[in-house]
Amino acid sequence: MVGTSCLRLSGIARMAGEMLAIDVPPTYPDRETETVWLRTRIAPLDVLEDGRLMARAAGVRLRLAVVDDLGGVAGLYVPGLVVLGLADCARIADQIWSTRVRAPTALDRVLTPSRLITRPHLVRAVRRRILAHELGHAMVAQGCDWTPCEDEELSADYLAGRISAALAWSLDLGQVIFEVVGCSGHGCTHPEPAFRAHAYATGYSEQLMSQHIAA
Repeated sequence: MVGTSCLRLSGIARMAGEMLAIDVPPTYPDRETETVWLRTRIAPLDVLEDGRLMARAAGVRLRLAVVDDLGGVAGLYVPGLVVLGLADCARIADQIWSTRVRAPTALDRVLTPSRLITRPHLVRAVRRRILAHELGHAMVAQGCDWTPCEDEELSADYLAGRISAALAWSLDLGQVIFEVVGCSGHGCTHPEPAFRAHAYATGYSEQLMSQHIAA
C-alpha cells in the first residue's frame, strides 16, 4: 500500500491518464560533442501524456526521449529534443519527501484533502516541472522573447510556471520543486533556490492574469 503524506505547503493537481505515443529517438546531439548515445526506454504513459499536453500548451514541436539516468541533470534540452532522466527525477522527489512532507493528521484529511499527496504523485509532479522547464528552453529557442528574466535558466523557470498554470497544476508544489533544484554554494551553474521559485511563481501568476483578462 502506498503511503500518503501531507505537503507542508500545498498539494498536487491530478489528471486522468491517456494513452499517447511520442517518438523516442536513439540518439541526441550534445552541447559539447557531436553525438551522445543513450540507452533509451519506452516512456511511462504518464510522461508521454504530460509531454504531449505541455508541448501543446507551450506551442512547440519536439521529440521526447526518456532515459533511466542523466547523471543528476534530470532534464536536458537540445534543438528539437527534450531528454528526461527518470532516476534523477525520483531523487528530487525523494529529497522533497524526506524534507518537506509530513504525515497527515485527521484534521488534514478533513480540512485540506487537496494537500494530501502520495509518493507516486510527487514523482509525477517532479517529472512535470522538469519537462516544463525544458520546454521553456525550447520556447526561447523557437523565438519566445517575452520572459522578464535575462538569465537563461530563470527564463525557462518562468515559462515552466506559465505552462503549469495553463494546465492547472499546483503553484505551491511547483515552487517547492524549483527551490529544491536550485543551486547554492561555490561552483553553481544554476540560479539559487529562491530565485528559481520566484521565477516559476511569477510565470504562474502572469499566466493566470492573462487567462483572466482573456476571459
